[in-house]
Amino acid sequence: MENERTHHSGLLCFARNDDVALYSQFSTLNSQFTKMKQVLVFKTSVSSLQEMEAVEPLLNGLLHETEQWNFDLEDCDRILRIEAVFIQPPTIIDRMRRAGFSCAELGD
Repeated sequence: MENERTHHSGLLCFARNDDVALYSQFSTLNSQFTKMKQVLVFKTSVSSLQEMEAVEPLLNGLLHETEQWNFDLEDCDRILRIEAVFIQPPTIIDRMRRAGFSCAELGD
């Protein structure tokens, strides 16, 4: 069993060659997964710029800095669109309701 000295993410590691290959495959899959953003669409009761600004800290606090959200207040459903990797619809719905707004996920 041959060992190899490697350097990963600032850590010096000693591992067998097959461990290094497995780590490399895991890193590649993890990288691909984190790039797969889902688009969540919600009907809300947010009806003005002031209300949108009121929920801005809430939404920014739930999402990673690379994730995005926006409202379409001209749509009759006052759409909230979120592009994110890990956030789940029930979390958004719960937080929006706690803030005093109705929020329901829209299907495809």
